[in-house]
Amino acid sequence: KWKTAFCGNKSEPVYGFDTFSGLPTNWRPGFGRGTFHVPNETDILVPSNVVLVKGLFIDTLPIQLRIIDRKHQCRTPVSFVHIDCDIYDGARDILFLLGSRFVPGTILVFDELFNYPSYEKHEIKALFEFLSGSNLRLIPIGTSGNIELKPAQDIAVQSFAFVTDFEEG
Repeated sequence: KWKTAFCGNKSEPVYGFDTFSGLPTNWRPGFGRGTFHVPNETDILVPSNVVLVKGLFIDTLPIQLRIIDRKHQCRTPVSFVHIDCDIYDGARDILFLLGSRFVPGTILVFDELFNYPSYEKHEIKALFEFLSGSNLRLIPIGTSGNIELKPAQDIAVQSFAFVTDFEEG
């Protein structure tokens, strides 16, 4: 509904990528391999402008990007990315596969960037690795809660959003 309200019906589809089989590896205590699996992904109802792609990001993103590029006969930019994969490998794959397509104003949202024990081993680690080899600059635009640098336990609210820009030079 948000996309239709702000972009109209002529904008491109929103793509969602998921294994639907849960986490591919152990994440942290209480969140082992298979956590978050969806027993029957065919029962997921999405609006008509949403395309769900099943599989690991490293396997499905390159194929889907080639399909979209072929359709538009160009290397298509990415304007919005919501990273909610929890684990380092997934976040790394997303950032390195899509990063060259970010444009000034691309919005990046992370769900598990920090605010839980051992957060520094996952999405934020992938983000820092990606940024170290890039001229991308991230401008914070919002968070859904307080930021705890050394959390002793999970803090329920963890989303954090950035808008992208590029450093001169």
